[in-house]
Amino acid sequence: MGNNIEDDVIDLTSSFTLVDQRGLANVIIDLVSEDSFNSSLQTKCVAKKHSQALTACIEKNSSGSQKKEEPRILKKIGDCPICMEELGKCPMSSTNCGHVFCSNCLEQSLKFEKRCPTCRKYLKGKLAYHPLYLSSD
Repeated sequence: MGNNIEDDVIDLTSSFTLVDQRGLANVIIDLVSEDSFNSSLQTKCVAKKHSQALTACIEKNSSGSQKKEEPRILKKIGDCPICMEELGKCPMSSTNCGHVFCSNCLEQSLKFEKRCPTCRKYLKGKLAYHPLYLSSD
């Protein structure tokens, strides 16, 4: 941790990205210290299989400055695990455990069993899930 408070805080609110939850378990994040870079041009790219995910590249050039490309969000954001329809075409909801479904599918599922259809976590009350609103940028 650095002495400057800005070095210790990462703002995750500026870029909200909904990804296909099936791939989240396989995500690997590799943190590399500044000293481990050599002076040649290096590129680190992380891409999800089947090229449906967010791809972010960070390039380091010989002068030591970093260029960060804006993440590219592909149009398809995933499928509902219940009905297998594409998410975003109808209203969506997220459970407290973070799984995303069509709102109608989740409501119907919770009428019969008060558990998350994906991870089986117990969901009760009005705060068991909430609607998701995505901007159309």
